[in-house]
Amino acid sequence: MRYSVFCIIKVNYIITSGPGMVEPYKYTLSNFTKSFALVILTGNILANKLATPDSSPFITLLQGFLINSWVYWIHRLSHLMPDSIFNYHIFSHHDKKLNLPRHFELFFEFYCNMSWFLLLILIQYIFNIELVPKLIILFFGLWYSSAHVINLSMIPNDEHKIHHTEMNYNYGPPFMDFIFNTLKVEEGYTNDSQVINGVVIFTVLDLIKYAVANFIAPSSPE
Repeated sequence: MRYSVFCIIKVNYIITSGPGMVEPYKYTLSNFTKSFALVILTGNILANKLATPDSSPFITLLQGFLINSWVYWIHRLSHLMPDSIFNYHIFSHHDKKLNLPRHFELFFEFYCNMSWFLLLILIQYIFNIELVPKLIILFFGLWYSSAHVINLSMIPNDEHKIHHTEMNYNYGPPFMDFIFNTLKVEEGYTNDSQVINGVVIFTVLDLIKYAVANFIAPSSPE
């Protein structure tokens, strides 16, 4: 059977038409909403619940966008840095040069991912600024890192396989890939499966926040 080959604008790759072929993802507002509305809405609601009572929901939304932009560009930058032990993400997670057992490699990759968020906390501390509260950074950091290790690495995932074979795509978070035109997935793609990570992490952090406020460091009565 002959297949016709054609190029899809704004999809980043050439596909072949014919029976059984998947339709490439289109960069449209409708697709953005279908793919990411739930995860973005959930993230903003949960981040607002972790924020201080006087925080504006709009400011928290901007802070969430800042954190996700930060990790997108840090991840993207890591792919441009020299391949060395100091760039663990490429050295071990991608190139497997340490030959670690899979569970150890993913364990250290989780901490590598978290270090990108801890770096933001350190920068804020050094310059004595707080663009984003530490608890909000930890929330998005744990969500991102757990999704990378569990949803994308431990569970077979075509989106992540593409990132490991064509490293110019799918840096994550996926909605940031959409914004910066580096998302390479099939039509009908959705990020909804990662919502559970955010809910579980929020629950744990909220319980810790409650315990600290009420049992470990309760406010002094006026």
